[in-house]
Amino acid sequence: MQRVKVYVDVENTVPDRKPRQKNIERQALGEIKNTILTRSKYLELKQGIKKINIKDQPKQKTKRSIITKKASCKKVESNDETNKSPQITRRRRLSSLFRVSEYANDIYKYLQRIEDKYPISSNAWMEIRFGENTRFALVDWLVEINEHFQFVHETFQLCISIIDRYIQEDYSLNKRKDLQLIALAGVFIASKYEEIIPLEINDLLYVCDSSLSTDEILKMEMKIVTDMQCSFGRPVPAHFVRRYSNVAKATNVEQACAFYLTDVALMSYKLCYMKPSIIAASALYIAMCVSNGEVDQSLWSLTLIKYSTYHVQDLKDCLKTLAKCLKKTKSSRYQAIEKKYSKQEYFNVSQITELQTVIDALAQ
Repeated sequence: MQRVKVYVDVENTVPDRKPRQKNIERQALGEIKNTILTRSKYLELKQGIKKINIKDQPKQKTKRSIITKKASCKKVESNDETNKSPQITRRRRLSSLFRVSEYANDIYKYLQRIEDKYPISSNAWMEIRFGENTRFALVDWLVEINEHFQFVHETFQLCISIIDRYIQEDYSLNKRKDLQLIALAGVFIASKYEEIIPLEINDLLYVCDSSLSTDEILKMEMKIVTDMQCSFGRPVPAHFVRRYSNVAKATNVEQACAFYLTDVALMSYKLCYMKPSIIAASALYIAMCVSNGEVDQSLWSLTLIKYSTYHVQDLKDCLKTLAKCLKKTKSSRYQAIEKKYSKQEYFNVSQITELQTVIDALAQ
């Protein structure tokens, strides 16, 4: 075959709009500027974000959907039903697809089996070795960390659960520095397990004032994960508080009071080995009594007995211990939990006057 020469008409060529830059060397991912969003950066961005009013935005024409809409068969709500807006919104929330209400009973039955599978022993050696004041100081410090990084309730309570489960197996702990190291590793693991944006190792170094090194924290994290065999699915009281509050149709104040009491329960060695479901049931029962103004066993209805599987008589030991623990917490110098729940965000539940009368009645 003969080769055909192709001649280009130079005069008729269209020049480029932008002249090409030659000999530009770019490093791999150099211009993309991909940054990792850490917990501290997330909190800074969250404070700087401004809310946008949807009404101020221009309306955009939406494309017509190919699927034709069927005639709606929804029931029109009357004026009497619309006045009950909190109950209606709660029902809609519970019936949401993401709450999987069809599987709720099976999920919480499974959680009750898991709390029996991974118990915390009732040995008193932790209290003898470290003392009650050390426990108060540790939990108080972790509450401040939780408030600084704005963790959810489950992260804080899971951290305490990890510490208790690890310490009960390790009898070689003597120093408080080891306890601080275990606590930081527990916070690191719990934030990875529960939070969408976990902590960074530099955040932990900032919290401990660089008294511990990065290698020490990472080695302790690996040791805890190995010894516990990655079994971090043990439920915490916050899981059951949410469930029992929905069943009892509790108000936001009652739910906040129940969360306050479950956090107070973490201060005591005598309550750490009790089941989280029992602690949550006791906390919600006290919260309901506080809103009622006095102790009344009829507040624990048959519906709550059915879903919690506990009668009021089953909660007597936990109620008495929790009431005594709350008295000690209020009179101690460690007031992080009291300050946390004295905010308007939690409806100032730690300053409710009826709480003291109910606690005095249950502590007898």
